[in-house]
Amino acid sequence: MQGWLRVDPEGVRTKRQLEPWVKRGVAYARSLPAKR
Repeated sequence: MQGWLRVDPEGVRTKRQLEPWVKRGVAYARSLPAKR
C-alpha cells in the first residue's frame, strides 16, 4: 500500500527503538490538514 511503512518486530524490540518511529508517525499525522 502506497504511503505506508512497516517496521518488523526485530527493529523495535525495546521502547527506545520504538520511540523514534512513533514520534515520526505522530509528527507526520499532525502535519496533515484537519479532516472535516
